[in-house]
Amino acid sequence: MNREHAQRVVEHLEKQAQELRIGMWIKDNDPRMSYRHPHKIDKITDTHVYASIGILDKVRISRKRVFTDGEPRRTGWSVVP
Repeated sequence: MNREHAQRVVEHLEKQAQELRIGMWIKDNDPRMSYRHPHKIDKITDTHVYASIGILDKVRISRKRVFTDGEPRRTGWSVVP
């Protein structure tokens, strides 16, 4: 990975960090998980997003798998409008 590509990746992650906020709702895009309800973001770190539905259903998601651009996908997690 060259320097220019690394810089673009860092800029993308910084932009995504500005768009993700605690309290936002995200949903799993996997069609096999359609029964799952949206999760509320509880904590955001440099590498992961922690979200939950309640006390029992908590998940840790890689930041690379959370998308904020609104494009339809079949993988990862997207912000619920």
